[in-house]
Amino acid sequence: MSFFYVLIKMLLRVPFPWKSKKKDPTFPKFGLVLLLTSIAGVDGLTYFMSAQARARVSERMSKLSHPFRVTINGQQATDPDAIVAALKFDDIDAHHSHPTKRIEVRIQDQKESFVLVLARDSERAAEYWVYSPQDDYTKGLSEGHEIGRIATHALDGY
Repeated sequence: MSFFYVLIKMLLRVPFPWKSKKKDPTFPKFGLVLLLTSIAGVDGLTYFMSAQARARVSERMSKLSHPFRVTINGQQATDPDAIVAALKFDDIDAHHSHPTKRIEVRIQDQKESFVLVLARDSERAAEYWVYSPQDDYTKGLSEGHEIGRIATHALDGY
């Protein structure tokens, strides 16, 4: 906050005739460059890690072998093929909403088992935020970071 306070004070500085002719401090260019570079670096790393987790989940989904089992919030799914088909990532832009009701989807075949946590969007009922607890690079720091979004009506009853 103090950085922004000083920044605003420096930008709003108006020269007054009664002020002495002292040289005003120069704008902290190095600090601004460091701040913007740090923000861009963290955003880029977050995007990269989300893309890697999304690729791992997509690879797991493509390698599923029949018969596989899908449970949603601990209950056996009536149509596992439809649920797996619905779990394809969509290119959905952020729109100032937030995740609400969480749904745990466990997928298990003969080789492996993995969990996806879906959270229904607060504005669009058919849109879900996807979290992958086993691929979560923020584990221990927060609730987790979404790895992508899907749009489907296959989960409306859950």
